[in-house]
Parts: sequence; C-alpha cells; structure tokens
Amino acid sequence: MRRNLNVLVVDDEAPARAHLCRQIENTCPSLNVVATASSAAEARSYIDNYSPDVVFLDIQMPYESGLELIETYQDRDFYVVFATSFNEYASSETKSV
Repeated sequence: MRRNLNVLVVDDEAPARAHLCRQIENTCPSLNVVATASSAAEARSYIDNYSPDVVFLDIQMPYESGLELIETYQDRDFYVVFATSFNEYASSETKSV
C-alpha cells in the first residue's frame, strides 16, 4: 500500500505558490500540501516542524536562495524539486510547468 507524501511549497511569489499548489492537488493525489512558505527562513521553520517528504523549492528568492537553504541540510531526509521561472536554471532537457 502506498502512503501519501507530505509536501511543502516554497516560493516568494504568492501567485506562483498558489499555482503550484493547484497543480499538485489536481495531478498528484498522493501528495498532500501541508504548508507553503514565502521565504527560506519560513521554509526552514516548516521543514523543522512538519518534516515534509518533498519540498518544492523556488531557487531565486530574496535574502536567501533555495540553493543556500538546501545547503544547510547536509543530512536531509526529504526530496527537493526545484521550481523556477528563470531560464538560466533550467536545462535543455527540462520543461517549464
């Protein structure tokens, strides 16, 4: 039996967070969005409190980037899915959502 995975969505732009949450809810019934965060500092608090299985993470955010946030978790026990609208972070093999 498969279990549902708890998800944290992190993006500094509210419309992007809402859009990604809708996409997850509409297409991935086994993913449960437990929280959203608008900054790396807020995300850190949610990661520590909710222990998500998956973090959908914006790369470029004010004050601390998603990449800098993830570097602080040397022994992380969650998956990371980077979500960004910046072309310089996407490879030619990646499609934008």
